[in-house]
Amino acid sequence: MPYVNPMHTSSDIRNPIVEANIPCVGLGCLGGNLSQNNKVDEWIDIEDFSLMVEVTSEIIERWCSGEQKEG
Repeated sequence: MPYVNPMHTSSDIRNPIVEANIPCVGLGCLGGNLSQNNKVDEWIDIEDFSLMVEVTSEIIERWCSGEQKEG
C-alpha cells in the first residue's frame, strides 16, 4: 500500500527531499529492515516485488506514450 515517507533514508531519494524540498517519488517493494541491508539475510517480498515491477512498467508506458489519466 503506498504511503508518504518524508524522511526516506534507505536510498538517495532523501537528498533532493531534505536538501532542496523537491518532491520525489520512490518505488520499491517490501523487504527487511535497514539492519539487514547488504547482508546475507537481506530479503524482499516476491509478490510485492512483482507488483512493483508491474506498477513501474505501467508508469513508464504511460509516460512514454503521453497518456493522461482522467479524474
